[in-house]
Amino acid sequence: MSENNTRIIDLIIQSLKDLGFTLAETPKEVLAKIIEEECTNAYSVGYETGIGNAVSALYEAKVNDDEIINLLQKYWKLTRNEATKRLLSEKRFAPSRSLRRYLELQGLSDLDIRSFFIKNKVAKKLRENPEFLKLYDNPEKLMKELTKPLKQ
Repeated sequence: MSENNTRIIDLIIQSLKDLGFTLAETPKEVLAKIIEEECTNAYSVGYETGIGNAVSALYEAKVNDDEIINLLQKYWKLTRNEATKRLLSEKRFAPSRSLRRYLELQGLSDLDIRSFFIKNKVAKKLRENPEFLKLYDNPEKLMKELTKPLKQ
């Protein structure tokens, strides 16, 4: 082999080593970014879950609306507007969650509960009749009201 060919092979080998070193670092950097993103996402999910649980607990404990908003501002650093949105969302969701729990305790399966919600147009009735929202803490009465036919 000529000296020129040997030099070319040496250059190729050195280039491959250099490239290998670069490639070996890149997966570490990529992995670090993936881990960082996963940690950030986990923190966000935990934060959102914590706020949701706090709002649910305070609402179910019948804490005054203004006090719930103030507590969310104080402990979760939410703006008044964001705290109000969270509380209103809870008020809309609480009745269906309460009814779902009640039906579970009555022995209904998930499929039976879904069928009940669909057959009785629960989502529509809750959306259209604000009086039903007040029954979140009395799921048995809520169920009876929801099984009545819709007024045309």
